[in-house]
Amino acid sequence: MTVDQAVNTIRGPKGTTIDLTVVRAASGNVERMTLTRDAISIPSVKGEAYTIDGKKIVYIELSIFGEDTKNAFEKALEDTQANKSAGIVLDLR
Repeated sequence: MTVDQAVNTIRGPKGTTIDLTVVRAASGNVERMTLTRDAISIPSVKGEAYTIDGKKIVYIELSIFGEDTKNAFEKALEDTQANKSAGIVLDLR
């Protein structure tokens, strides 16, 4: 089954359940589980700070553009300035 096929099979109304049988590729082990469907929230902005050559560099990833992206990005920039970071890497992939 492709990833798209699996996603389409698993999707459904929030609060309903689905029984899955998963076969682990590496071991061949079979695992049965029941999952309750829920909303999936994907943050549009993620940020992490790194120290490179003694300087703090902030990595900001914009994964999707949504209603909260502008505010989340502005907050990430404010955090960068508050922490006196030397630079920013902005990932728009």
